[in-house]
Amino acid sequence: MCAALAAMLALTLAAPRPACAQALPGHLAHIYPAGGQQGTTVQVAVVGTNLVGSKAVHISGAGVTGTVEKVEKGKTEDTATVAVTIAADAPPGDRDFRLIAPGGATNRWRFLVGQVAEVAEKEPNSEFGQAQPLPTLPALANGQIFDADKDFFRFSAKAGQTLVLRVQAQDILPFIADGVPGWFQAVLTLYDAQGRDIAYVDDFRFHPDPVLVFQVPADGEYVVEIRDSIFRGRGDFVYRLTVGPVPFITHVWPIGGRRGTKVDVELFGANLPKNKVQLDLTPQCPDKRFIRLDNPHLVSNAVPFGVSDLPDAAEKEPNDSAQQAQPLTAPVAVNARIERPGDADFFTFKAEANQNLILEIRARRLGSPVDSLLTLFDKAGKQLAENDDFVDKTEPYMTHHADSHLLYQFKQAGEYVVRVRDLQGKGGPEYAYRLVVRPPQPDFAVRITPDNPSVGQGSTAVLMVKALRLDGFDGQIDLEVGGMPEGFTAAGTTIPEKYDESILTLTAPADAPLGLQKPTVVGRAEIAGKTVTRPVLPAEDVMQAFIYHHILPTDEFLLAVLEPGPFKLTPLAPEEGFIRFAGGRTAYIDVKAERTKDAQGPIRLALHDPPKGVRMQAVTIAADQDQVQCELSYPNQQPADVRYTLIIVGSMKVGKDTLTGITPAFLALGPSAPKPKLTIAPPTPAPKPAEAPKPAEPPKPADAPKPEPKPPEVKKPEPPKPDAPKPDAPKPEPPKPEPKPAEVKKPEAPKPEATKPSEPKPAEAPKPETPKPEATKPSEPKPAEAPKPEPPKPDAKPDEAKK
Repeated sequence: MCAALAAMLALTLAAPRPACAQALPGHLAHIYPAGGQQGTTVQVAVVGTNLVGSKAVHISGAGVTGTVEKVEKGKTEDTATVAVTIAADAPPGDRDFRLIAPGGATNRWRFLVGQVAEVAEKEPNSEFGQAQPLPTLPALANGQIFDADKDFFRFSAKAGQTLVLRVQAQDILPFIADGVPGWFQAVLTLYDAQGRDIAYVDDFRFHPDPVLVFQVPADGEYVVEIRDSIFRGRGDFVYRLTVGPVPFITHVWPIGGRRGTKVDVELFGANLPKNKVQLDLTPQCPDKRFIRLDNPHLVSNAVPFGVSDLPDAAEKEPNDSAQQAQPLTAPVAVNARIERPGDADFFTFKAEANQNLILEIRARRLGSPVDSLLTLFDKAGKQLAENDDFVDKTEPYMTHHADSHLLYQFKQAGEYVVRVRDLQGKGGPEYAYRLVVRPPQPDFAVRITPDNPSVGQGSTAVLMVKALRLDGFDGQIDLEVGGMPEGFTAAGTTIPEKYDESILTLTAPADAPLGLQKPTVVGRAEIAGKTVTRPVLPAEDVMQAFIYHHILPTDEFLLAVLEPGPFKLTPLAPEEGFIRFAGGRTAYIDVKAERTKDAQGPIRLALHDPPKGVRMQAVTIAADQDQVQCELSYPNQQPADVRYTLIIVGSMKVGKDTLTGITPAFLALGPSAPKPKLTIAPPTPAPKPAEAPKPAEPPKPADAPKPEPKPPEVKKPEPPKPDAPKPDAPKPEPPKPEPKPAEVKKPEAPKPEATKPSEPKPAEAPKPETPKPEATKPSEPKPAEAPKPEPPKPDAKPDEAKK
């Protein structure tokens, strides 16, 4: 649903809008260069859409600022020139770069802060003989690959040097939506001065960005070529190529440790100032931390290191067969290695009868090339379970989830054996892994998209919240929004039990301050009798290769408050604040529109991606009206108890443009679904349309007979009280303005009446037709007035539905 909502928003906001419309969100297609050296100012070309009017630059982290120098509108894309100033002490690494456009903060692009001298590629450099010279090493070249282009760079090196040639391309743009494999797949070829190729590399283990460690054989000049593996080219194929004796860590040992301990770690790689560090794993240490080194002023790449609360153990050879299996005591995390091609490691442990244990490998997630295969045997050697790959949803950048995972219930107490091997039969000192044997630990993580919503004053922003449920946790997650000015409200602050996503809405007061806000969101859940709190991370929903979606965490959650849009929609919910109906019933909701003077046309309403089975026929608020009643229907089945946020989308044509507005309405499915929760500030009391209906009802009795044509709707008699057989039911139901058709006095009035007949069962009441009219009136005031006409019961039916 996240993807569907994102797509809908993109489509509804895609066309240019007239002056009366709220500004469209800006979108960055790419920036170039995608980084700069500490202590310099870089001119960055920014290409995208809806950028005209951008006045500011927002870059996450410290020490980097930007200034918009100019913005030019193009036929299909806009171009901005931005001066980015990087402080000499700005921490190296990647940042989120955004423009602040009239429609709010744009999507992010990565901007990398480096430490060595940088140059921008200059064409022509597409042939060996045109190789562009690099300054004294180490140096970094910024470039773009267009239309099957190739870029060549020339540099001088001395015998005995260890050079690292490293490309950052997927690091800058992890995924592209309209290409296969779904990223710029850079490849490097190294030549000597005579043009003989010396080395070729197209990745670094399982990471698409290539790294080449080169031992220089002789003094002289060398040439490096970079291109796409299948000779593609486009504006967002942006890269940073580093060449020089820079520090680079290839792997570490061990690859994990226990919180509350200090661990000695060996480092392997090139140009490292030391080969051992001690890590202090404090109790607050995250599950994954990173190791970097300085050499002495250049920072190395970062490699991950696993952290857990489990007792730690180390592999002991020989353990190459079931007979040599190394004994373990669960729970435990074992640091081990596939030391040579074809190696297999065996471990044995005890389990209790009916005990649930998780056996998993953590290798790829910790930078190891191991493609694990995990197999469980009983003591007699019978295979019980096996797993190759397991998808860890908390690792969104991975495209090959190669770590194994088993959840197994042991029927009998006894000893069991687990075997670990590399599926491809590979091995070596870098093939490290952690074998974890533990009971399930239910937990969760939460992501929110988009990370850059916009909302007009007095309007509502719609957000998707996604729960990543771990180790079988399926409980309810409550969300709390903070960091917002007074008057903002949040609704839909619950991810229901067993649901993976939900809709959260943020509503700004009419006097909300314009500009950027930075909301904070946390999720809370009860797990094993304890309240567990987890931060809700802002994220972007990106597509890879036309089909795959990845939810990538970003540095900041930015909400832009804008001036009001061309029209505002407000659902007039029942008094209890939400719509409720059981299976087979019909419910109503009135939607009110407030238009600006420039947006006076009809507004067509429809639901976007409602829960399965919920339907709403498209309805229009006429140009001369400001309100309409929408009829909702649900299949004849009893739903589970769940609260859902319906998204009502309104669209209006103004000339060639389509203006769009969105508003949420709260729906409760099931007889006792929880009432929607509002946080940040109390909600405005819901209007009580009930009063309006009373004056309007008198005329209804007369109309009651007319509803006859609508009886077809009666197909779903849900009357909670079969006693209401009185024929009056068929038409008396009209009085049932309970659905709040107060406003229905217009053409809608008859509708409600028709709906009522649906409930009664005409078969039962043959003659009560006469008392019908009378019943209609009594139904309004108090059923008591109706002389015995069961009609009042029909009325009650709808009421009951609400209860």
